[in-house]
Amino acid sequence: MGEGSITLTLFNVLLTCSAGLMAAAALAERANLPVRVLAAAAAAALVCLAAGGAAALANLGRPALIFGVLSNPGTPIFEQFVALMAFAAAILVYLVLLYRGAENAVTFRTACVASLLGLVLVVILGKSLVMPWRAAWNTYTIILGPAAWMALMAASCYALMAWRSEDDPHPVRIAVCAVAALAAAAVYLAALAVSGSPEALGAVNRALSGDAAGLLWLGIVVCGALVPLAAAFFAHRAPAAGGIIALAGALVGCGAGHLLVTALGSRTWEFFG
Repeated sequence: MGEGSITLTLFNVLLTCSAGLMAAAALAERANLPVRVLAAAAAAALVCLAAGGAAALANLGRPALIFGVLSNPGTPIFEQFVALMAFAAAILVYLVLLYRGAENAVTFRTACVASLLGLVLVVILGKSLVMPWRAAWNTYTIILGPAAWMALMAASCYALMAWRSEDDPHPVRIAVCAVAALAAAAVYLAALAVSGSPEALGAVNRALSGDAAGLLWLGIVVCGALVPLAAAFFAHRAPAAGGIIALAGALVGCGAGHLLVTALGSRTWEFFG
């Protein structure tokens, strides 16, 4: 597993978490949670976004190469850069509005716009993995995984925000999103299986019982789905613990999901060598 795979996975996880935090902020706006809680979530989203950007620059080797990206608007990296900048700008606008004491209707709409831009960024991240020359990457069902992890992170972060505000953490959201994340992985593997391609079927076998099985069963199924599901059962009584455990599981599951897709599209010796 190369260093590039790790930094790119970190980049994807941090940006997905940032989008999840802003989605949680939009839900919290609707629930009229305190401004201090909303501002903390938005600030954390901005920190995750900055850390993810730093991971992406580290993956380039020479950060100055980012300027070369701007001269090629047709590349996936350019799309990611534009979406990231738009998302960051929306978060900053939201924080400024909170600081200036804007009306709830204004901050709610701004949070919704920011969370929508976060979802667009997550979809673009997933879409960048779709490549027709590798059977394991030749399906748009790849996008379902990042979107589901974003939703699970949003539900987990909202539970933490509700705990700080002594409000209902809505643990059912965590359970539903955990099932959705598991379903997204199942749909992706099913899409490969029904494609009929020998290479795609080989990728499915690798995920179910081969060299990549640990990423699927331990990373996605156990940590990414079963752990948040368990956390949802006691999140109503202990929202802090439930939210933290569910978020930790979602982060691990998101990372495992990205690594799994990367591994299945690579030869074993290329990824694990």
